Amino acid sequence: MALETEQFRLELERAIEQQLGVIESVSRRFAFPLRQRHAKEYVADGLALVGDAAHTIHPLAGQGANLGYGDVSALMGELGRAKELALSPADQTVLARYQRRRKGENLAMMAAMEGAMAFQKGLGAVHALSHPLGALPGLSLHHGTLNAVLLPAVLRFNRAAIGGKWDHLAVLLGGAPDETIDQLNRDIGLPVTLSAMGVNEAQLPGIARAALKDHCHATNPRTASEGDYLALLREAL
Repeated sequence: MALETEQFRLELERAIEQQLGVIESVSRRFAFPLRQRHAKEYVADGLALVGDAAHTIHPLAGQGANLGYGDVSALMGELGRAKELALSPADQTVLARYQRRRKGENLAMMAAMEGAMAFQKGLGAVHALSHPLGALPGLSLHHGTLNAVLLPAVLRFNRAAIGGKWDHLAVLLGGAPDETIDQLNRDIGLPVTLSAMGVNEAQLPGIARAALKDHCHATNPRTASEGDYLALLREAL
């Protein structure tokens, strides 16, 4: 937000990978905090909270809007039921039923979104590569197995950038991290190469290009180029 306008424009283009073309101008910029909030109670005398009045979550995948729609649908259902039973819309049993229907589901989604955000922190090159590999047609490659196969090569690639973490891992694992994980893969019967999983050389350039666009790419401790990704893939092949 503190960047000069032209630099901000360029950084914004880079962040969205120019999917919308060239950004020609940037208007005044505003920032606001993203906060998760949840009302302790959704209802009171003659009152029912719905949508953002009852809960706010990180705007990930538009789920906040979906939760609001769910609130409205549930409240309308309970009000319709109340009418059939000749109950006042403000009757506490009516409002309590609405709260019981929505509170648990909303809290579950909020917890899931928090987990999703935490899960995307610092996954780096391993996941940037395993995501497009897992999308290869006809192979149905297991995500966790791909991570295991790629991890030794990525650890070696990142070693210069992670400082003392390499040595700390070596102490914890009882040996060089890359070699120990490679041996663990063998010991538990996992495939130890991408080729053993059905990946071939011709598919690698496309995977390397796709890895640059993956959201995990930016979190790798060492900046990787398309050439770096291609080299990592060939090392794991």
